[in-house]
Amino acid sequence: MENKSMQIPITRKIKHFLAKPEITCQVVFVAKTREENEIVAELSYMDLNVPSIEKIASDCMRFVSDRENWEFEEYGENRDEELQQKYNTVDIRDVPNTNKYLGRPQNQITELSSDFIKNLKFIQFRFSTKGKTSIFCRKFTRSKILSHDKTLWKVISGVLTLNEDNIVELPNYFDCCIHDNEIAIFHSENFEELFDYHEIHQQYHERVFNHLENKIDYKIIDLEKYKTQTLLHPQKLRKIPSIEEKEMYSWEFMEVKAFLKKRPVPSVQIDIKKKEIKFTNVYAMIHFYNDSHLTSLATDSNYLAQSKSKEP
Repeated sequence: MENKSMQIPITRKIKHFLAKPEITCQVVFVAKTREENEIVAELSYMDLNVPSIEKIASDCMRFVSDRENWEFEEYGENRDEELQQKYNTVDIRDVPNTNKYLGRPQNQITELSSDFIKNLKFIQFRFSTKGKTSIFCRKFTRSKILSHDKTLWKVISGVLTLNEDNIVELPNYFDCCIHDNEIAIFHSENFEELFDYHEIHQQYHERVFNHLENKIDYKIIDLEKYKTQTLLHPQKLRKIPSIEEKEMYSWEFMEVKAFLKKRPVPSVQIDIKKKEIKFTNVYAMIHFYNDSHLTSLATDSNYLAQSKSKEP
């Protein structure tokens, strides 16, 4: 495996790519609708005139240049919080629904009507030259396109053009960028929403909680409440896959008891006679089964592995 320190950051690769001459750009609009139990995607596009391409490419260049020296780590290693001065990377082949949301758009549109805009979820700027592509993705914000029923973009003969009076507010932040089968993730929740990770997280959630509900050797107090809380809250739900991967939730009561004897956690209490486990709240349950608790060799105090925050 290539040493991370020897890897060329994807932000630097994209910066060099955007500097290439004769670059073209399409704006791709990603609409989503739900039909029964399936999310249906529709990709539409508009071409840009040359001055608009140059302006958007310059802004995208500034975005990746500002992050060129940021640290990066593999997606999934840190699910607890958004990273400061750091981003995640993932191989595009490990991401679901890429054909669905990064495929070739079929519909060329010539106007930005309110009916068209109402189902839009994401905007992509797709830069291409000499058979290679870089894609900048951002969650759609209605105010970027329409303000007080006035179109901020001007459409001339079906080509999307920046207004000459410069009232268009271009995105200055992107949720993820794709280049050479690699994705740089700057906003995990929006990235996961784009590729329908919520559906996948729900599958993990069902497996984990079905197992916990059917345990015969111990009971978790308020498990049903925690099940509902994690399912309804995206940030909590996205931590469930790592619980499933680490498999602590499948431990028997004696294993839990031995673990807590060796490494006491104030937010987790067990009743040996009743064979019950009580967590102070849903976060305590998530941190415990996610194996987030470590003990400092220097201070002998407990802390959470991701945030390094001391246990209360």
